[in-house]
Amino acid sequence: MLTPHMRYLYNQGLKVDLMCRKEVKTSHLLDECPYVDKLITVDNPWNAPDYVEAVKELYEQFIKRGQKYAWKGIAPHMIESAVHKIDITSFELKLEVKDKNLEVFIAEDAENFFVSQSSEFLEYVHVHTMIENHPIHSWDATDWIKENLPDMPIVDTGFGGKWHKYHENINHTFLVAKHATHRVYSSSVMVHAAEAMGLEMDIINYGKKDRKVWPLNQGLVKHIREEGRFIK
Repeated sequence: MLTPHMRYLYNQGLKVDLMCRKEVKTSHLLDECPYVDKLITVDNPWNAPDYVEAVKELYEQFIKRGQKYAWKGIAPHMIESAVHKIDITSFELKLEVKDKNLEVFIAEDAENFFVSQSSEFLEYVHVHTMIENHPIHSWDATDWIKENLPDMPIVDTGFGGKWHKYHENINHTFLVAKHATHRVYSSSVMVHAAEAMGLEMDIINYGKKDRKVWPLNQGLVKHIREEGRFIK
């Protein structure tokens, strides 16, 4: 959801050096992104013994590094409200971002390879409901799929499965989403990638109320499950 802001800066003649957690780099999420010049990896404060101290240290790093840049901005997401996360980021970065369209950056050769491996385009359900970094959103959707979707193969790329052991590049997972017949997700990067590609989602599960990260285009979502209840 930072892509609108990086695109805005790029259109102003700037490229971004992004301080980010290590998984942003190791997942190859932004390898093909034209808006990024360098990824500066830092430890994830979520995993630190003292979250507040870890955030303070990251802020000090940011101030020190930022001295050499023509522009710098930090988005700690300190605003707790129903305002969408993209708008919170715009406020904190002091950028008037009007084009909020999301993007993914999948290399053409990866797309061609994915298609070449399919002798025929099989129909399948893409499931991504077990979430590593936000386990509160994890959901076993087995029964819902049986009751609501056609009987077809399931490709599960959620945490705990074998997919990530063989597919380090997250863009390969995005391709699974792109070519799926049905999509069953929990709140995660997969929701935002699907929205970026304009893909319809059968259902999104939210383990808690977190509407600042709902898709902007609600027309892409058939059903929403929030705190165990179906609200759409």
